[in-house]
Amino acid sequence: MKRTPYKICLKKCCQTKATTPQRQLTEDNAELLLQTVIDSSATALNLSSDQVSENLTLLKDPEALVLSTQTTGLNEEQITSMANHAMVSSARSVDKALEFDVETYLWLSLGLLLLILAMSSIAFFASTLFNRTGMALAIGGGIPFAFFLITMIQQLMDSADGLEYITITTLFDTDAILAGGEFGWGLVALGAITFVLYTASNILFTKKDLPL
Repeated sequence: MKRTPYKICLKKCCQTKATTPQRQLTEDNAELLLQTVIDSSATALNLSSDQVSENLTLLKDPEALVLSTQTTGLNEEQITSMANHAMVSSARSVDKALEFDVETYLWLSLGLLLLILAMSSIAFFASTLFNRTGMALAIGGGIPFAFFLITMIQQLMDSADGLEYITITTLFDTDAILAGGEFGWGLVALGAITFVLYTASNILFTKKDLPL
């Protein structure tokens, strides 16, 4: 028989010392006592046992503790310790059930890197194209900021679908990456933008007659 997470964690709970217990916690009775505490707490709080099981912090409610101590013969310290161990075990079981998709994480990281490089290439190209600092900052910083602003407006407005064609942020399609859809061409486009603008910036700078 597979041991439940509650029973595994309550083995440690049984070993904790309680002040003047009326009943001793053991590995054999821990799971039964926990269920009794859950049922008693549900009765005291006018909730269902399932609701209490989903939110084990309710076991430490003062009204729930009073009825639980009377029903089980445990003291408040034992019940609180039992609730803490059960919550830790529940959180661990949820974490173990989640699968970490390494491939998706790598694609998201690569896409974000390419987007940042593409944005920086715009600023770098503007700094080599214009001689005046104000113009370089206005174009190099204004265009990336406008792209992010357009993306925010598109996400907030349902009828702004056409805006996706005037910003490069949509080339980093996180929804498609997470859903396993087509996203490769968008990343290729971001890489191409980065390469072209950095290459053009290098050519412009090397041929430029800097004003002194």
